[in-house]
This record gives sequence, structure tokens and C-alpha cells, in this order.
Amino acid sequence: MIDVRIYPLTLAKILRHSMQFSGIEVAGVLIGRLARDVVEISDSDTGPQIGTTGHVKLARSVAPRIAEKIHRQGRSEYIVGWYHSHPGFGCFLSSIDIETQQRLQRMFSQCVALVVDPHDFIISGRPTDAEVKMFRVQDGEAVSLKYEMVLDEDKILRNFIDDMERGEEHYITSLDKLRLEFYEWNRKLEEKINEATEEIRAIHVELSRVSDILKQPKSIE
Repeated sequence: MIDVRIYPLTLAKILRHSMQFSGIEVAGVLIGRLARDVVEISDSDTGPQIGTTGHVKLARSVAPRIAEKIHRQGRSEYIVGWYHSHPGFGCFLSSIDIETQQRLQRMFSQCVALVVDPHDFIISGRPTDAEVKMFRVQDGEAVSLKYEMVLDEDKILRNFIDDMERGEEHYITSLDKLRLEFYEWNRKLEEKINEATEEIRAIHVELSRVSDILKQPKSIE
């Protein structure tokens, strides 16, 4: 079984992506290289996708575009796997995930799959509470892989500088946009409801005051 190493900043990017859209599954690719039979994951990237609470699909153009971008930047890395999130229901490979992983392993035999569930992290605010697992498929079944963090300070600094130089491209799918638009619409509607409620309460108080005045007996002079 192959060994896997991942840079902390890469895992942080994946966690942030999964938290940005915590109600739906998100996905992307893992970038790195094979070094002495060890899959070293030094970066991640993503692109247009459609996600639901239990499924995510990257656009077909994502992987070729990322591969072309890596080549254009003159980097010695390449796509070594993929990641996706399971928001709130644990880390495993579904039957569809297994098919996807098998297809990728036929193209790159050392390909790995990373699954993240950010649910507990979102609740506690502690990154270590996020569930993260690595997988490969062997004999038609998902096999969990052990992995370690690359904690070499020079590599972490170099990774950070490279990430800053490359910049980050943010993608929001049509479903994500709709979700954000609904949230904004719901927020504005809630504000209007609160304003109307306060106005109704003020009118009710005023009507009660007028009613009390009308109920008072008039003095006869």
C-alpha cells in the first residue's frame, strides 16, 4: 500500500472550501508528485461544479484546465488525486465514489481520494475536529490509507509563498449562487418582517392608549 503526505496549507484550503459551502458537497483535485513511492500532496485546486447535500460533480473541463495551468506555470507537479466533502455524514467512499476512483487509478495508478467532513470543526472551531480520510480502491473495495503531514518548515514556507504568488481563483457554481441569493433574500425578508412587527406593535400600543382614553368617563360641568 502506498504512503501519503500532505502539506498543512493544502489541507487548510480543502477545509476552507468545505466550510464555505457546508450544506452541500464540494470537490476538487489534489496536486503533488510521486516521490520515492510516496504520494506528496502539496496543493489543491477546484473549478465549476454542481453540488447537493449528497452528491457533487465537477465540470469535465476542470481537470484539463488545472493540468494546463500547472504546465503553464512550469511546476514539476501534477494531479495526483481528488477530494470531496461529506458534510455531516462521515468519511467513506460511496459506490459512485469507488467507480470514480477506479477510473482515475486506471489513468494514474497511485491516485488517491481524500474525503473531508467539516461538521464537527464548524461546531467546535477546532480544525483537529474535522474528519479527514484518504482512500484507494483495491479489488473493488475502498481501502483507507494512513497519511502524515509534511511539517518541514522550509517546505511549508515555500508552499505558502508559491500559493501567494499564484493567487487563488474562486469559483461559485450556479447552485451556490442560488443558495447565496436565497440567503440574502431571506435575510432581507426577515428584516422587513421585523420592521413590520415593530410597527404593528407600536400601532397596537397607540390603539390601546386611545381606547383607554375613550373608556374614561367624561366629567360633567
